Amino acid sequence: MKKTFVSISILLFTFIFSVGNIFGNYPISVGPYIGLKGGVNAADVPQGTYNGFAFASLPEMGVSSYFPFVEKSLFGGGLNLSYSTDGFLTELNNIKSTHQYNFFKLSPYLYASGFILGINIGIPLGGTDEAQNNETDIESDKFSTAIDIKIGGVITVFANETGRFNIVIEGSYSLSGILKDKYSNNEYNYHPGQMWVGLNYMFNVQKPVAEE
Repeated sequence: MKKTFVSISILLFTFIFSVGNIFGNYPISVGPYIGLKGGVNAADVPQGTYNGFAFASLPEMGVSSYFPFVEKSLFGGGLNLSYSTDGFLTELNNIKSTHQYNFFKLSPYLYASGFILGINIGIPLGGTDEAQNNETDIESDKFSTAIDIKIGGVITVFANETGRFNIVIEGSYSLSGILKDKYSNNEYNYHPGQMWVGLNYMFNVQKPVAEE
């Protein structure tokens, strides 16, 4: 799964680079985003268990901010705040279990000419495991604080003095296991690999630098 994640990332970066930048420098800005998310458990599983893909039960949704670091090039950073669901599937003895774990995530990131590199810090909010139409609630105290590394890209479709409309693509991999040690199966703790594609509108808080 890690190789697949890297391959997708390389293709994403190549695509964004080929699009290029046709807009000016971006000012301090803030705005909402929403997207479709899904993923897998990217960690090893016990013999006889299989990992599978599942869509998240709720869309990825939050608020993004951006702060330019320099005046004449697209380089900056920001902080995203989101309600995030990590969804994936496991299968054992032909019984499929769908896992949906919810977090409030703080996501500082660096931005350079359309590329994003950052981390997600997820505060657990609870979740569910569903198998054979039976759903079990998972209490937040069974979760560890999530630490993910994320990479992605922002394709600006339209920009003016008011703001800009973007297509966002992000992938993440959980460096920490989701479950606390006493609830996990030793080395078989869940490490979700997730990807989401969505829309974002950033409202300019100041006048764009290129137009001053």
